[in-house]
Amino acid sequence: MSRRGMIVTILVIGAALAVFFLRSNKEAADILSPAAEVSSPSEETTQNAVAKSAQNPRDSISSSTFETTSSSSNPAGPPPRGARSADRPLGGKKSYNTQGAKLVEDPAFAGTAWKIWSGVSAYPKTQGEPSGNRLGEVNGYFLVTEGQVNSAENFDPAKPLVVLRTDLNTAGVVTGMFAVVLEEGASADFLSQSSQLKLVSSFPNIQTYYVTSSEVPFSLKGLQEALREAPEVKEVKMEILDRQYEKF
Repeated sequence: MSRRGMIVTILVIGAALAVFFLRSNKEAADILSPAAEVSSPSEETTQNAVAKSAQNPRDSISSSTFETTSSSSNPAGPPPRGARSADRPLGGKKSYNTQGAKLVEDPAFAGTAWKIWSGVSAYPKTQGEPSGNRLGEVNGYFLVTEGQVNSAENFDPAKPLVVLRTDLNTAGVVTGMFAVVLEEGASADFLSQSSQLKLVSSFPNIQTYYVTSSEVPFSLKGLQEALREAPEVKEVKMEILDRQYEKF
């Protein structure tokens, strides 16, 4: 083979190799591109979820966990801002004996599974060891069978009421606090200006305010109905520790 023929052969082989490598790179790029596109839907879903949460702050709060409980230094005070899960027990520690419990129905808890645990009172752990017979404890309280027992009709926040949910065998402590959710655009002035109410804390961005009675003792049912009747009020929830806010 002549020198010129060898040069032509080398050029042809080089051109063929160049075409082969270019085609291989293009096919590899085509294979990789769909994988890059797969991640975009999940990113879009996350962005939509964040946007939805920002538009509905009340939804994001109500779905989280609310533990007013063993860590609270003031069990009868306002709940810390956390979740307020309706209709399920909290995940905090619970230990108590309900065997032989005497239960009393009360109008304040009509339409629910909650009943007053007769003869049992809640003693805050912050006050030390109780002198009565201890049945156990619920979060920040000892449950005792001695001492002055509270009532729903003549309620004193200094002596929280003990209730028992019969369908779940779950004990709870009623502090006398109510969460009031106002209608959109409604003013909360009536809550702070009323001589019969004590405004404990407020979250105006979600139209939610925590109140109790300024008078002691007071009727839980009476305060509940008075709050419901206000035209500015959308929803009233009674605080029952060891749960979220029980709706009535």
